[in-house]
Parts: sequence; C-alpha cells; structure tokens
Amino acid sequence: MKASPHASSALRRLLGPLLLLAGALAFGGNAAQAHPHVWITATSELIYAPDGSMSGVRHAWTFDDMFSTYALQGIQTRTKGVYSREELEPLAQTNVESLKEFKFFTFAKADGKRAKFEEPTDYYLEYKDATLTLHFTLMLKTPVKPRKRCWMCSIRNSSSTSHLPTRIRSSWSGPPPPVR
Repeated sequence: MKASPHASSALRRLLGPLLLLAGALAFGGNAAQAHPHVWITATSELIYAPDGSMSGVRHAWTFDDMFSTYALQGIQTRTKGVYSREELEPLAQTNVESLKEFKFFTFAKADGKRAKFEEPTDYYLEYKDATLTLHFTLMLKTPVKPRKRCWMCSIRNSSSTSHLPTRIRSSWSGPPPPVR
C-alpha cells in the first residue's frame, strides 16, 4: 500500500525542521562547561607600625589539595614531589597577577571610605602536606590610626568561581594599639 501524497508532504514538513533543530543542537550549540571551585583556608595577619597605626595585611592562603595538584602540573623539579620556593616562583607570580583583577579579595575602609592597598610584596608559594600556600603582603597606601578612625578590613569573594574563605584567623604583627 502506497502512502498518500498528503501524508508524505506532511511528514517532510515535520521532519525538515526536526532535522534542522537536531543539527543545530549537535553542531551549533555550546557544550556545557564545568566551572572550577577553589577552596582555601585563609590566614590573615594585620600589620601595625611602631606608632600603632594599621599599615597592612599579611595573607597566607592554603589551597585545597585538588587545586594544588592541578596547579603543580608541568612544573619541573630537581626532586620528585619536592617543590622549592625558587621552582614555585613563576607560579606565585602568576597567582598574584591573577588576583589583582579581584583586588586580592581584600577590602578595607577607614571612616567609611575605601582604603587603598599597594601592589603585593613578599609573595611566594610554599608546598607542604600536598597543598600549596600562597603568602603575600598588602600594605596600605596610607596607614590608618585605629583609635582615631573607624576601620574595617574584609577578605571576601564577590564572584562564584571560588569559595573564599573557608576559615580566617586574624592576628597582628607589631605593637597592638593601646586599649582604652
């Protein structure tokens, strides 16, 4: 039994757009992409000048073991599984340069106005217990007298690509401001 010309025509009209849609999905659509999460344990130390003014923040960020393993891929070492500070220096520089876009996730206010930080100093990576720790210091462009101004410093993430911080421990370096 032969199909009627009307049925054949209807089938072509239905199949044409379906094949076009299938082709567009198969070849024209973007593949779903995972976006990585990086977990860190952040330790931040407030730095005081001899006159008691707040002058900066010293950070130590320990990355999770999965990110640490990923970041170390391709790094040549003298001893397998042992990474010296010198061998990690290019990676530390890349990390610091990448964090600049995010203002190092460190924000400060004095008297309600944003306090600005200088470029990071004393940065390096340390490898210990299968994790990388990025150490760096952010000095304030203008030190703040804590007893004369309202001071706030936060380490936070406004993006969704990393979870920062999982833990923060704050301490200070230099003489603490006098208690009144």
